[in-house]
Amino acid sequence: MDAISVIITLVSVVAAVLQIVLFFKVWGMCNDIKAMRQVQAPETDTDKNEEDSIFSSAFALVAYIVMICVIVYLIIQWHNIEFTH
Repeated sequence: MDAISVIITLVSVVAAVLQIVLFFKVWGMCNDIKAMRQVQAPETDTDKNEEDSIFSSAFALVAYIVMICVIVYLIIQWHNIEFTH
């Protein structure tokens, strides 16, 4: 590989790692907001809210993983990397 390809690949990997870190930071902040909201205005139907929260968190995580896989696939296609075995 030439130098520019290595630099672009390294920048892409660093950006992907930082996106993962940002995802979990935002997820943690959402949990903090949920706790503050429950203190300010407690709700009576907490079981339903917990199920919705678990579903939305799992959906967001799956969507994020799919997005990372697509980015990796596009980088591989862009560099024309062929895996042989």
